Amino acid sequence: MILRLLVLLAVIAFAVPVAHAKPPAPAIAIVDVDLILRDSTAAKGIREQMEKHDTTFRNEIQQQENALRAADQELAQKKAILAPEAFQSQVQDFQKRVAALGELVQKRKKQLDDAFNGAQKQLRDALGEVIQTQMKEQGLNMVMPRAVVFEMSKEMDITQETLRRLNQRLPQVKVVISTN
Repeated sequence: MILRLLVLLAVIAFAVPVAHAKPPAPAIAIVDVDLILRDSTAAKGIREQMEKHDTTFRNEIQQQENALRAADQELAQKKAILAPEAFQSQVQDFQKRVAALGELVQKRKKQLDDAFNGAQKQLRDALGEVIQTQMKEQGLNMVMPRAVVFEMSKEMDITQETLRRLNQRLPQVKVVISTN
């Protein structure tokens, strides 16, 4: 008896339509994220800093490559003078230097990539915060990137205001190169 009652209550509970809250009316804005990540003052500063770090990196590597070329030429001249064992030992030392430079190049590239990605993350995080603030202030329930929108009315575009606010909130980002 109790089991039948429980089954009957379960059937009734699932049979009664659940009242769903009506979704809010769409309030959508569009932001050209690519433009902001290209034209904001922080983005421009990141690019300038990365160019300086890249130039420093290239100069460092160029100096070491030049030293290796000179060592290679010196080694070629010593081949006729040195005993085979001594020459082979110097060849091995040279190869170690070449390998070490290759490792340094990979390490520096990773450092630059990590620094750029860290700076971009700061920029994107700040952009997200600015957009969240705009959503609250303007009663928006969705902001979409311009890249996924085929056509829109100009009134929906909040890009310039977002860019202005981001430039105020985050005028610059320091690109930090790790030392490890």
